[in-house]
Amino acid sequence: MFSLQTALSQFRLFPISYKVALSIATVAIISFLLFQIPIVGWAFREGMNFEAWRKYLVFSVISALVPNLILVLLIVRIISRPLQRITLAAVEVTKGKYGTEIEMRDSNDEIGLLADSFNEMSRKMASDIEQLKNLNEQLIRTEKLAAMGTLAAGVAHEVNNPLASISSLIQMMQSNSNIDERTKENLKLISTQIQRISQVTKDMMDFARVRPAAQNLINVNLIIETSLRLASFDKSFQRLEIIKSFKADLPQIFADSDQLQQVFLNLFLNSRDAMPNGGELSIKTYLENDFIQIEIAR
Repeated sequence: MFSLQTALSQFRLFPISYKVALSIATVAIISFLLFQIPIVGWAFREGMNFEAWRKYLVFSVISALVPNLILVLLIVRIISRPLQRITLAAVEVTKGKYGTEIEMRDSNDEIGLLADSFNEMSRKMASDIEQLKNLNEQLIRTEKLAAMGTLAAGVAHEVNNPLASISSLIQMMQSNSNIDERTKENLKLISTQIQRISQVTKDMMDFARVRPAAQNLINVNLIIETSLRLASFDKSFQRLEIIKSFKADLPQIFADSDQLQQVFLNLFLNSRDAMPNGGELSIKTYLENDFIQIEIAR
């Protein structure tokens, strides 16, 4: 499709072939005016004889060398030097120096367009490679986190076994009617802390377990609470003051609990990074126009 921008671009583009033709014509005209006319006048001032023609031909050939040298210099300036710069820049890029740019004056011909395109390509290559490096670093961190999650799940599983034995012993001691009230209170406190540890290890194992995506009816508030418990293991996150406002009778939603938990955990960790010196993190759930609204704000 024809457009004004395309027409203007074509008008601004001055091809090399035109420049070379214009250079040749300019040099020819200047050479004719500066050399050929004076040579004709000087050679044939005594008439058109053999000696006059010999003088004319000899000095015409000699005088033609000067404009030809000028013409060669012009062509080298127009074509050879810019191409050499582009070649050197391309070699630098092949050596791994991405982002290398060609420094040359603005030109409205094919070489200028090629240089601009090369610079843009080189900048984009440098940007893309930097992004690839960042993605690779993120992938390595993700793999490490996945390995740590698997290891943590294994440790949590091993911790659960002695916890179950300790819990059973506590229950047996609590059933003894001969213990005093102080001992009962201490046993109750120990049992409460064991349940807390068991809940933490359960959350860790559930989070680390690899399962296929499966959507079920879930309670959003419970998912947020679980994500908060996982985030609370981080010391930096513990600096934040969590302000919760959960609507108690929210309807259940049909979603994948693991994926939703991962989303909330990422949001909480991003909030931690945004407030390295601590601060308030407000988490609110409510119902509006039959839609569940979740607000996480600083």
